[in-house]
Amino acid sequence: MQILRRMIALAPMALLAGGAAFAQELPPPAPPPPMGTQRTVTTTTTTWTRPADALPQDQIMQNIAAAGYRNVEDLQFHNGVWVAKARDGAGDSMKILIAPVSGHVYAANEPSRLDKDAIESRLTAQGYQDVDDLDFDDGIWRAEARGPDGQDVDLLIDPTDGSVIASKQD
Repeated sequence: MQILRRMIALAPMALLAGGAAFAQELPPPAPPPPMGTQRTVTTTTTTWTRPADALPQDQIMQNIAAAGYRNVEDLQFHNGVWVAKARDGAGDSMKILIAPVSGHVYAANEPSRLDKDAIESRLTAQGYQDVDDLDFDDGIWRAEARGPDGQDVDLLIDPTDGSVIASKQD
């Protein structure tokens, strides 16, 4: 019984000693970086340039009107296509995208006629390999791939027939 009392009396001291020993085993904190040290992050950005055979802006406006849109606002070349806000035949305002070479007009809210597998198959038939990040966004398909020439490219793809409407090398 006396041994049990001693063990109970010594238990708190053993815990404190163990905690102190544990605290001594922790490594010291890392020193702060030297003065004047900076962390640098590099981001590579490539921009879409208008293709040499792109239609002029006045022809793009004519194609928009021929597709039944009016009150065109903010027409800009952005990320490989012309982008604008316009009103459709019912008077609803919407975002439209226009292919730079063909002048085809795509409504951003329209669903694709082709599914992901069909688009990938059509790209492969056009000589593209390693199709990746295939995504339908704003009325057109977007993908990364290796082009027929072996170069990495970003693609914009027509949702009705799977043809490439714009591309740029990475």
